[in-house]
Amino acid sequence: MQEVAKLLSQKQAAERRKEDRTSSTVNELFVRLGGGAVDAGTLMQAIRSGEGLAAIIHSDKDLERVLYQFAYQALHLEQKEQAHARFQVLCFLNTTSADYWLGFALSHAMWPRNTPEIKAALECAQTLAPENPTVLLRICENHMWNGALEAASRVLETAQDLLKSGNDATAKNFANRIAYALELKRTSE
Repeated sequence: MQEVAKLLSQKQAAERRKEDRTSSTVNELFVRLGGGAVDAGTLMQAIRSGEGLAAIIHSDKDLERVLYQFAYQALHLEQKEQAHARFQVLCFLNTTSADYWLGFALSHAMWPRNTPEIKAALECAQTLAPENPTVLLRICENHMWNGALEAASRVLETAQDLLKSGNDATAKNFANRIAYALELKRTSE
């Protein structure tokens, strides 16, 4: 019995040393990224609470901007796995950016199919930017590809209404393409 207790105690001590090394590695990583010293416990608390990590690691908007450029570039080069990982980091850094959540959804390997992760990311983007036509058009696209044509039509109408007052030619062009694809999908069913 004493041998079992001794083995269990040794195992627990090894696990604590591993946690300490992991915590130390996380702290070193953030220091090297210019984020200052970070307590791993504080980091985990921020993740659990949904709070953005940018304030905790003392990062600035320049870091986010550079990461966003790399993530966006990877997405457009069809390097979805790299883009998805970068957008995930951005979402952890700043939970209040609709662009990051939208990028996270678009870079998902299963996009435009519905998965709980894609759906949650799109919902976050819409909650954060309900008047952003690009977010709405991507939600419309997702609905359309998943057979929810009525929902797609409603979201498209809202996006088009928002676009009437703006001069975003790229978004208007995308809305026209989505409307055409939606009409084709309707007539083919």
